Amino acid sequence: MGQSTAQFLALTSLFFWACQPNQKSIELEDVPETLPLTDVSLQNLSVFDLPGANWQLASAVNSDYEVEQSMESEPGTGILLCLPTEKEHSNLFMGFEHGDMELEIEFMMPKGSNSGLYFQGRYEIQLFDSWNVANPAHSDCGGIYQRWDGSLSEEQKGFDGVSPKVNASKAPGLWQTVKASFRAPRFDLQGNKIENARFNYVYLNNVLIHENVDLGGPTRASADNEESALAKFMIQGDHGPVAFRNIRYKAYDHTKKLELENLTYKYYEDTWDTLPDFSNLIPIDSGSSELLNVRELARRNENYGYLFTGRLSVPVSGKYLFDVFFDNGGELFIDGKRILGDIGENGGGSDKNLVDLSKGKHDFEVSHFQTVWGSTINIQYEGPGIFKQTLALPLEDAPGPPPTPLIVEAKSVAEMTRGYIQYKDTVKTHALSVGDPRGIHYTYDLATGSLILGWKGIFADVTNMWHSRGITQLLIPGNTAIEFDEGPVLGSMKGDSWKGKDNYLFKKYVVNEKEQPTFYSVYGKVTITDSIVPSDSEFPGLNRTIAIENANTSDAILIASGHVLKMRNGSYNINGKYYLLPSSNMANEMQIIHDVGIIVPINSSKVNIQYSVIW
Repeated sequence: MGQSTAQFLALTSLFFWACQPNQKSIELEDVPETLPLTDVSLQNLSVFDLPGANWQLASAVNSDYEVEQSMESEPGTGILLCLPTEKEHSNLFMGFEHGDMELEIEFMMPKGSNSGLYFQGRYEIQLFDSWNVANPAHSDCGGIYQRWDGSLSEEQKGFDGVSPKVNASKAPGLWQTVKASFRAPRFDLQGNKIENARFNYVYLNNVLIHENVDLGGPTRASADNEESALAKFMIQGDHGPVAFRNIRYKAYDHTKKLELENLTYKYYEDTWDTLPDFSNLIPIDSGSSELLNVRELARRNENYGYLFTGRLSVPVSGKYLFDVFFDNGGELFIDGKRILGDIGENGGGSDKNLVDLSKGKHDFEVSHFQTVWGSTINIQYEGPGIFKQTLALPLEDAPGPPPTPLIVEAKSVAEMTRGYIQYKDTVKTHALSVGDPRGIHYTYDLATGSLILGWKGIFADVTNMWHSRGITQLLIPGNTAIEFDEGPVLGSMKGDSWKGKDNYLFKKYVVNEKEQPTFYSVYGKVTITDSIVPSDSEFPGLNRTIAIENANTSDAILIASGHVLKMRNGSYNINGKYYLLPSSNMANEMQIIHDVGIIVPINSSKVNIQYSVIW
């Protein structure tokens, strides 16, 4: 994509953003996006069921990505470590049974190692060293392992395995994350299975690799082939070293939900700009309904309103998170208390609130008005042991399937796309993403002169930039994105702290014959040339060259921030996220400073710094 096209994309994105409808909502403090997961304490092993001697705790672990099944550890707590031997190689079970469950877990795989996460001890998500595997199979990391029937022929013994959509694996020795939603099998009152188990979704390193995968039965090496509604979660412990941390889960009882009873409505017609006080108006219709189905009940398409009242049946006491959308506007009351109100006005809108509800019956009231276009009341909720779902929403109003992804690929030359991109908890608005035909891509923040993201495989999903009105404007990396530092790269040490320069100014980028850009920027009189290209080495990654002129010898370049661990092969593990490989010249000059990272002091007015990153 040429520079003029990139500029057009950015300008068009800003135009669509400016045209969004005005949204107004009550300011609510300390309302989470979702109810928190339960943390599994790794201060001891008491949460697990009779752990074998191959399972222990550690405070830190380390693995060399070039050495088969290497694992070093430091004594302490916070990390669950499996070190199997010929005699000690037992699997590990949670001390409780689960049905439906969400799980988040971080793991570290040494080179050539193997483990697995078995939901209900039966359905495995494979953990494996699958670094740079081009076409992952069910046996690769993130795969849903195949089922097994030893009585069948050799060609048929293994069946029903599901490969991940993409290989989102990182290098051995780096921390990786699995997030999964599991739906347990369903049984009738006589104990007969009426629905298979299912993985609603599985994410590996924040990349969706499975969605709505039906599980016909237990996978190979399961703890028990007899399926049931409840069983214990298992971690495989007999195929090599592996470490885990930050284990969190939500367990659900699918039989529990909020229910509306004795729901009645009053129907009004008029033209309003904001939500009216319906108590002062005379309805033109009234009746009862099982659903908050405003479209079905309305007599016309525009300029009407509703007041629904009823009883809300709560199955279990605790905190409930309500996520409510009105188009155009509305309010929600429970027991006479306004939970959410004045949402949307003419533009439509949504808001959240966290509410303590006791088990039993509660008064329920919701009001709504409609002006033009679509009309919707969508009340979603989740509660203690209750998964997120919609309250009294008709099927036709349920969210439709997602749009077909709009994918940008770099085929013969580099492809550049301007647009917003998510970086940690912020959205970078001056981002240039560069895709390469070799399948190694990155994002550069033009506002700070920083290499902020790197990933492999598919280049970019730009659906959010162009579908419908392009509301979020976000470019989505096509695979696991590694976060680097957001800069600025030039600065100096002030005591024990790093101080970046605040006078950064981006000047331009110039592309070569392969459409690869080189970035030019200044800090006052200091000029910086920044070149980033995919590496052709044994370990694919990015090569970066930073050239500095008119430099001040009291300054330095920040190469990487955070925790730095030197590896035996001369590379550096940065925060457990990626490896940094310095050139020989840079290795001689750079310094590792505790609680800061890697810096290269500037010792002349002209400096050339080179290093590679792999992940």
